[in-house]
Amino acid sequence: MDVEAARADGLRELDPRAIPYESTVRWVRIAVEALLFFVFVGLAFVDGWFTPAVRGLILSCALLLLAIEVVSAFVMPRLHHRYTRYRVDEKGLEIRRGVLWRSVVTVSRTRVQHLDVSQGPIERKYGLARLLVHTAGTGDAVVGLPGIAEETARALRDDLGAWTTAVDGV
Repeated sequence: MDVEAARADGLRELDPRAIPYESTVRWVRIAVEALLFFVFVGLAFVDGWFTPAVRGLILSCALLLLAIEVVSAFVMPRLHHRYTRYRVDEKGLEIRRGVLWRSVVTVSRTRVQHLDVSQGPIERKYGLARLLVHTAGTGDAVVGLPGIAEETARALRDDLGAWTTAVDGV
């Protein structure tokens, strides 16, 4: 847990490796979107589905959206890292996130059903993991905390899980 810095109010930031991780995920998504775009545009232009004016409009809009995605691949990972914080205390887990629309999700320890630590291939590459907290109820039944070090995710899982096990009497 020493990688994540704790502030005076107990809130911790995500692992710094979350920035290149999220950037990589965005670049993979951009590559897939660009491939699909070029297949669609290729079919539309070859088969003559649209008039030249409509083709130009489609191409302009798609290139604008692609440019926005490319800029967001540089900017958004840093902003997400800056505006995401979490805290685990005797009450439970609190996650604060959001760049434009901010939210605070609080999971009381009494609502925790079980916990998972998940890693995809890109997360594994960066040594990161995602803590998944399954709760009682239907709304927000699974709360995820991505972008934390694998060892931190396991420690948080054990901390929250030990408390729930003690309450259940197991």
